[in-house]
Amino acid sequence: MAVAVVLRSIKVHEVDSHSLAFRHAGRHAVRNALVEAYGPPPRPRRDRA
Repeated sequence: MAVAVVLRSIKVHEVDSHSLAFRHAGRHAVRNALVEAYGPPPRPRRDRA
């Protein structure tokens, strides 16, 4: 199964927009697409000592 994330629109404000906010939004969109396609990621196993 393939996953595609398509950016359809964007609004930028000269003063208030920051590139890190757009990067964070992109990562969030990709994570949501992967969860929809493949389900949630496995949780790390905790070794009991």
